[in-house]
Amino acid sequence: MRWFYCTTSGSLPYFESALDNVENELDSGNWDEAQSAELKLDSGAHDVVERPQACAMAPPVILEENESLLPVDPSQRFEYRCPPGGERRVVLYLTSLRGIRKTYEDCRQLKLLLRCFGVAIDERDVSLHSGFRQELVDLLGEELSVPRLFIKGHYVGGAEEVARLHDEGRLASLLPEFRLARQMSWNPEHCQGCGGLRFLPCIECNGSRKVRDDEDQIAQCLDCNENGLMKCPVCFS
Repeated sequence: MRWFYCTTSGSLPYFESALDNVENELDSGNWDEAQSAELKLDSGAHDVVERPQACAMAPPVILEENESLLPVDPSQRFEYRCPPGGERRVVLYLTSLRGIRKTYEDCRQLKLLLRCFGVAIDERDVSLHSGFRQELVDLLGEELSVPRLFIKGHYVGGAEEVARLHDEGRLASLLPEFRLARQMSWNPEHCQGCGGLRFLPCIECNGSRKVRDDEDQIAQCLDCNENGLMKCPVCFS
């Protein structure tokens, strides 16, 4: 009996014996008694010649103890510093004032870039509400210029860092679940209360920041911020 190994990658060894030749001869009709006698002589020999050849088998996949084949959330690669209520949102701290041209342009361009992806943005204008500025200081440990972007509670960076991520094609991988903004249950751009402005004139003082107390004395309104504005009850519910 002769053994032949197939060298095709990933295939099993193939064995060929003298019986295969007998079947072929029977099918062809060329079988005679002389060949039958020769087969009897060969059948008495029990020496088997093995000529193995190495098969190109694929190496097994070995995983480390803590390694997983499940996809990793790209946002997990950034430091976790979650703004209040920003666990499942795209939070952008920015300013709408044009006092410093570069700062305003950076905020405007980053906002437009995110809108090109069709995402719902939780805009927190530090010029309209000082509480947002304090949030940013508490998150980063120091007062930095805006814009500052947070995705799912992870700090992504400022204008330069986000622009670099976009140039490298990595920004899109951070926003897959936020792209259908119009179909999301929360969408600040289509708020029925403020029309996307996020703030309303104070109902108690009409933006004057002054009210009359129980003693009919003029006092400072406690329901609005330093600009006489109150948070939209729909957006910040």
